[in-house]
Amino acid sequence: MNIKPDDSTIEMLAPGISINEIFLIKATVEVVNPQGAKEYGFGLSGIRRVYSENKSKMLFEAAFDTMKGVVDPVFKLQCNFMAVYKRHENASLSWEQFTDEIALSHLIPYVREFVSNITHRLPCPPLMLPPTNTKAMIDAYLQEQAKSDDNQARPSQELENSIPR
Repeated sequence: MNIKPDDSTIEMLAPGISINEIFLIKATVEVVNPQGAKEYGFGLSGIRRVYSENKSKMLFEAAFDTMKGVVDPVFKLQCNFMAVYKRHENASLSWEQFTDEIALSHLIPYVREFVSNITHRLPCPPLMLPPTNTKAMIDAYLQEQAKSDDNQARPSQELENSIPR
């Protein structure tokens, strides 16, 4: 039996936004107290979108902190990852519909692998990050930003310095 999809099926299957590349932009790792708290606090410390002039490409960068809120951690590990997306001319999905949660969900597997790999090399127990709810992670980040002094949700200074111009 040979089934041919009609045009509406093809449009549903091809939203028209694809990942071109994913990069590790920056990472800092430091063992601070080998006897410290054996816990972690995986969270965002910044998110940012940058569009090309004609809006055909978008850079999405996220800064992560594995010890967010931990008072006396064994180690500190922070990293920034960037995804480069391309939106095709006949795309059925707009950039507005392509949410930060979707983009963040593309980065999380790379962050998990990176954190696991790096912490296996440290003189402390390795950290295996569990599956992550990206919506909850972004909501927590935005709530944090709303509580900040200037009351604006904007990228951290780390992000400002790391995105190539």
